[in-house]
Amino acid sequence: MIEQARGVEAIEIATNPYLQEFAEATSDPGSFFAYEARDILVHRYAWAILNDEALETLSALGPLVEVGAGSGYWAAVLLARGTEVLPTDKFPPHLGHNPYRHEREWTDVTAGDAAEVAGLYPERTLLLSWPPYEEDMAERALAAFESAGGTLFAYVGEGRNGCNATDEFFDRLESGWMLEKLVQLPQWFGIHDRLTIYRRKGESDA
Repeated sequence: MIEQARGVEAIEIATNPYLQEFAEATSDPGSFFAYEARDILVHRYAWAILNDEALETLSALGPLVEVGAGSGYWAAVLLARGTEVLPTDKFPPHLGHNPYRHEREWTDVTAGDAAEVAGLYPERTLLLSWPPYEEDMAERALAAFESAGGTLFAYVGEGRNGCNATDEFFDRLESGWMLEKLVQLPQWFGIHDRLTIYRRKGESDA
């Protein structure tokens, strides 16, 4: 297990500041900051907003391996609360060329291709949040995870016809995986993301 988000920073991150800033930003929908907030905060923290139900759900599924972790914010909050998670990204912010312009790295994010990483950790729950629209990253990662024998998958994002992944990813998800749980997340205006937990068809939780 990688030890991250320790000491004072762990205490601060465990309070989930993104959720607090989201609440403040949306308390007055007509304010200038509410209009600009999403663009600011997704680059500061993450595309999706983590809440307590999502934290509890993911913690119960640990250990996790996260691909496309971006700034590592979700992983940092989970780690600070005692959940074992390995965050990875093809372009960790510390390497200096992350295309999504994250302001900082909240915990150590390991460099690695999503499909290669997913195939190395089939014994863990695979966590994938906000895969890029019309890019094959999500479908490759899920295919590699399946091939390696992975059985539990946590997906954060919009559904088919939304702004994440590809039709091929959703085809694979619908044909090979069974929805076990849906967790509603705090959402920016016009965004319809959520946390969904899937178990591979033919697998039991025994």
